[in-house]
Amino acid sequence: GNGERVTELLAQLAPPTRAVPGNLDYAYFRSPVDPDHIVILERYRDAGGLDAHRETPHFQRIGIGEIIPLLD
Repeated sequence: GNGERVTELLAQLAPPTRAVPGNLDYAYFRSPVDPDHIVILERYRDAGGLDAHRETPHFQRIGIGEIIPLLD
């Protein structure tokens, strides 16, 4: 039941994530059949890029602090 809110938060998270050094692509998709089913596709140059992303303030605040508590 949180698909709408998660999508709103992903829209906030996407632009700064795409700007992280080492990020090659960041996209998310919401199912037209089940609006609470969301797929996130991320690509980084290497594992260090992903690690750097996980430590950013925007990921800590939005991803960890707001999105993860809404997930099943």
